[in-house]
Amino acid sequence: MVNIHGLGGVPEPTSDRPSGSREKRRDNNVNADNRRDGVDISSQGRQAADISRIKAIADQEPDIRPDRVEQARQSIENGAYKKESVIVEIAKRLENLFS
Repeated sequence: MVNIHGLGGVPEPTSDRPSGSREKRRDNNVNADNRRDGVDISSQGRQAADISRIKAIADQEPDIRPDRVEQARQSIENGAYKKESVIVEIAKRLENLFS
């Protein structure tokens, strides 16, 4: 048997929830607000962030610093690199570089 309710045969909507369920949900939301999520960043993650930040700063600097080039040129002309201690240090650095 078919029941016809109201105009067009559409019944009034009713809630499937028992009464008082909204108050319980609000209580749960209050408790959820007291809890906080957290994030722990590993030391490797921190190092990667530091490296990324330092690289970004270095990328802003020019590759060739004209003031340092001129200073080196003047040192070469003045014979500052002809000292034996300087030659030994350069040789050590080159050895480490190619080893």
